[in-house]
Amino acid sequence: MSSQIEWSSGAAWRYFAFKLSLSVNSGRRLVELAEAGFGLTWMPDFLTGEALRAGRLVQVLPRLRWEVRDVAALYVPALRHKWELKLFLAELRRHVAGGAVGPAAAPAGR
Repeated sequence: MSSQIEWSSGAAWRYFAFKLSLSVNSGRRLVELAEAGFGLTWMPDFLTGEALRAGRLVQVLPRLRWEVRDVAALYVPALRHKWELKLFLAELRRHVAGGAVGPAAAPAGR
């Protein structure tokens, strides 16, 4: 499996392709793995913020400007009145409006 990161260090966008050695479908688990030294992760601030503030993770390449991507939240219309969905959507709107996406993070001291 391979993936690609896009970033800008000035006027030109640059691309870095890499081979994935681990696949996880939980953002919080990726942060935990980065804290344990298993590699880098590129996660939103609301997932990495506490670990960054506590010094368990450090930002990698903080001056790079990351490409902004759209976010889409899809759900079954019958669930639109559920309080859990309303809460999730409110949090998603708050984080997206606040520009919560940040640079990649790595374990502190590595």
